[in-house]
Amino acid sequence: MVNTVTVVTGPPGTGKSQVLVNVVAAAVAQGDTVLFASKNNRAVDVVVNRQGEISSGLIVIRAVTAKMRSNLADSIVRSLSPGPRGVDSMGTRDAWKSVERSLVLLYQPLRERFTLKAEFNACESALKAILDQLPPGTRTEVDFRQLDAALADACRALDAFGDRLWWFGRRRRHRRRLAHARQALQRVGDILGMHRADIEACLNDVAERPVRTQAPRHAFRKDEHVARARRPRRRARAQPSQL
Repeated sequence: MVNTVTVVTGPPGTGKSQVLVNVVAAAVAQGDTVLFASKNNRAVDVVVNRQGEISSGLIVIRAVTAKMRSNLADSIVRSLSPGPRGVDSMGTRDAWKSVERSLVLLYQPLRERFTLKAEFNACESALKAILDQLPPGTRTEVDFRQLDAALADACRALDAFGDRLWWFGRRRRHRRRLAHARQALQRVGDILGMHRADIEACLNDVAERPVRTQAPRHAFRKDEHVARARRPRRRARAQPSQL
């Protein structure tokens, strides 16, 4: 309705004629006049007949064949006569407004569906990228409450390597926190189905010597991120309008 030129293409039966009928009806509904031309009468017949189904009082002037020209004078007289111009403009506009409101209710949930579909595809791609980082045999269905508790315990155990050891009983305390960290990591590995060597790789720097360091915690962050990213995230969204 606003373009200077619009091209509608498509194979037979895809609704090209109906698009033209809709444009003509919309123009007439807002009080405009329309000139419709075609290289053959059949296309004009389709548009005129369908417009007749919309409004029996619509005035159509055709000047092609002799038969059609014979009714041209009567059509001109009717179009110039006082009174409504074939259609009730106000009633038609109200009808179109009602149709527009119905279409808004129809297309709003459809737009939300398309948005959700795009978000789902993006989440699916992100999840696939995360799962591809997991070692072979890793479980993909887990109890997330147990996983959260196990991850929290493992992080606390690894953070303990950053505490001061003191010299007295240094090795004994280191062995105790190393055993605690391995136990916590093993619990995470059991939930995720990871091999012991893979889940305990973050302890390689402290396995043989007591040292105060944050290296185990930093090394575990990648596995922690992968594990937490698998947790489903819920976001409140408005309920779609009911039709």
